[in-house]
Amino acid sequence: MPTPLSLRPIQFVVPRIPSPELTVAVVTASVTTDALTNKQTFLNTLIMALSNWAQTTGSGRKAWQQSGQDFNVGDLSHYQDDPRLKRQCVKVGIHNLDVTPYIDLSTTWTYDTVLINPDLARGTNPR
Repeated sequence: MPTPLSLRPIQFVVPRIPSPELTVAVVTASVTTDALTNKQTFLNTLIMALSNWAQTTGSGRKAWQQSGQDFNVGDLSHYQDDPRLKRQCVKVGIHNLDVTPYIDLSTTWTYDTVLINPDLARGTNPR
């Protein structure tokens, strides 16, 4: 009886650089090897899978052409549910691929924004 596949979750934040606005994509998947948890190894493997998809399927060729031969993570977000693309990813150990783009995150709320108003938190500071 075959043993169940042991999948490891990954998540990578992919920034658009340079860009006048803050744009990122969050890429998540489950992978079959520890090596694929490394961002560069994952990227190289994903490129191989997507290149095979573009070379061997009509939908892959069409996606490559429609991207102006500049197929990037934004394009991938539109094709990630293609069954043939999924098959190519699974062949190289990438399962459950999900790409969510976040475009123009311009905001005054940043990572370091203080989330407690010091005026309302009086009496909580140690003296």
